[in-house]
Amino acid sequence: MIDVMMIVPLLPYPVMDGDSVRHYNLIKRLASECNIHLFAFAKEEHLDMGLKEMNKYCAAVHAIPNRKMPRSWWLRQHAKSILRGAPTYASAHYRQQMIETVTESLRKYRFDIIQVEHSFLAEYLKDAIKLQSSASTILTIHNIEAIRAYRVYKHQRWGKAKIIYAIDALLFRRFEPWAIKLPDKCITVSEANKCQLESTTGNKDIIVIENGVDTDINPVSINPDSKELLFIGGLSYHPNVDGAEYITNEILPLIKEQIPDIQLNIVGKAPCPRVLVLDKVDNVSVYGDVPDVRPWYERSIMSVVPLRSGGGTRLKILESMGLGVPVVTTSIGCEGLDVTHEEHLLIADTPVEFAACVLKLIEDHNLRDRLIRNARQLVERRYSWDAIAPQLLSVYKSLLNKSN
Repeated sequence: MIDVMMIVPLLPYPVMDGDSVRHYNLIKRLASECNIHLFAFAKEEHLDMGLKEMNKYCAAVHAIPNRKMPRSWWLRQHAKSILRGAPTYASAHYRQQMIETVTESLRKYRFDIIQVEHSFLAEYLKDAIKLQSSASTILTIHNIEAIRAYRVYKHQRWGKAKIIYAIDALLFRRFEPWAIKLPDKCITVSEANKCQLESTTGNKDIIVIENGVDTDINPVSINPDSKELLFIGGLSYHPNVDGAEYITNEILPLIKEQIPDIQLNIVGKAPCPRVLVLDKVDNVSVYGDVPDVRPWYERSIMSVVPLRSGGGTRLKILESMGLGVPVVTTSIGCEGLDVTHEEHLLIADTPVEFAACVLKLIEDHNLRDRLIRNARQLVERRYSWDAIAPQLLSVYKSLLNKSN
């Protein structure tokens, strides 16, 4: 068995966002060949069920309660980040209780692999290397945070938040190249991210292990006469917040001109006030923290992913494709995925084009059926977790062979 320390931002269960989908599915499939010691923050309301589930697959689970912090705490983190020269998200996650928990475990156990997920957690990797220089190390880059922060900055309203994202984009431009130099192996989730990282950091030893979908789950049977659109995702994540506002305010009115009774359902965890207020808009409903998203896919005619910022690859698109629900998205929304317009999904980058694609997909049953069929074939062939997990295991084994 391979002894692995894995540090992730949030306990992967319940599975409620892209990060948790990836971490849960990889850990579940690696468990037969790895002793995984998992370290994560966790929402207090999810702590018990998260520990119970992850202990099925991990040798040990260390979860630090992630209490909701007051505005004053975040203001201190912003100030601290500038003084430290580290982005706000890195400062906010580099907390004393987690530092002590990780350090204690590093002194108690000898690990073959130390794996850190996300560049903003890289300071834990730095500490781990000091305490266990013999372990092989991995850093997974899910998003190029400098690009993500800049994209959010561009679409942010003027005010403190826009300034904070501008500063974070600049800080990540220096922080990420430093972080990528730390591990023995750097992993990213798409070829697009790999090329971007190579050009900005000069690191040519980056490998791609893509995101995936659980193809064991049977597709849903969508209602062909439905007039419901589904927007799904973490509803406190700024790219999703912007996307929800974008489709509500700029795209949906254009669709309503042709289909007055069209319905947009915004579904996801922890909706922030900017999303909750959208529930007051005609033909829009917001549903937070639903126990199961499958019924929402079944009642929808399509999944809409109108993202204008963010990074990495969109697990919500892979999930929709795997469940047999057609997708309309933007170029940024499907960035990093090997998909083609009008073959696997529809891509549109202006409100008028996006609305036209939605209307076309509602009206054209043949197009809808073709996209569903091609998309499902693609995820089965390329984006199955059963095919992706062995790729990560292969990285572990190659690092161990190299160190031996």
